[in-house]
Amino acid sequence: MGLSPLELELLLDDGLKEVRNFYDANPHFLEETPAEERGNYFWQRNFLDRCKAVSGRIPKNQHLETPQIIVEPAVGGYTAEYNQEINRRILKKLTEFKRPEGEKKCPLENIFSLKFMKDRDWIIEQQKKIVSYLCDNQEEYLQTRSPLDLKSITQGDVAKYIGHSSSSVSRLVKNLSVQLPDGRIIFIDELTPGKKTSSQKGIYALKKLQEDPNFYEGGNWKISDRELIPFLNDRFGINLARRTINKYKSILN
Repeated sequence: MGLSPLELELLLDDGLKEVRNFYDANPHFLEETPAEERGNYFWQRNFLDRCKAVSGRIPKNQHLETPQIIVEPAVGGYTAEYNQEINRRILKKLTEFKRPEGEKKCPLENIFSLKFMKDRDWIIEQQKKIVSYLCDNQEEYLQTRSPLDLKSITQGDVAKYIGHSSSSVSRLVKNLSVQLPDGRIIFIDELTPGKKTSSQKGIYALKKLQEDPNFYEGGNWKISDRELIPFLNDRFGINLARRTINKYKSILN
């Protein structure tokens, strides 16, 4: 579905009366369509349109208020468990949708709420795999919080690990909030910097040098871009051209 839990709750609150109509309240549909041939509202155009309509309606920072996955340290790595409070809220909303009853009820696999939760269970399992994989591989960064320690992991790397496409990974990690062992709540895509790692390291290194009065004071650098090159190499292990240093400085300013 590509929706966060908050968006799913909004979707279910947003007047999905069509779910009831599709199965129960449309006598013509019930009369004209044999039970075994009835589809699932999950795949109806109306439902797909509603999914698109709620996407992006929740402010990004709001997703951080209730983490979706809780990460804890474990022997040899980390464990990732889904926040059950979120599941309880969604299940409660799903119970509001009537299920087909009587002789003309549709097959179990075609009931909206069952299909909804089956797909959601799959999504949660994939998200847990992704979070565990990234936390294990970015352990040093989780300890230091320094961009210098971020490994160049991409969504493509994650896709290979879980055995699905990069586009699937993109949907799975969208607005996926995670609570780390130290209590911090982040979006998991923070751990997949990809090609951004080089610039993040350079900007971070210059920012750290700004804290040293030998290099920076009163809003001004004391040495030239060219003179900064060996210091960045010695202290942070990064090689930057003079023009690149100048570019990163302008970003900091």
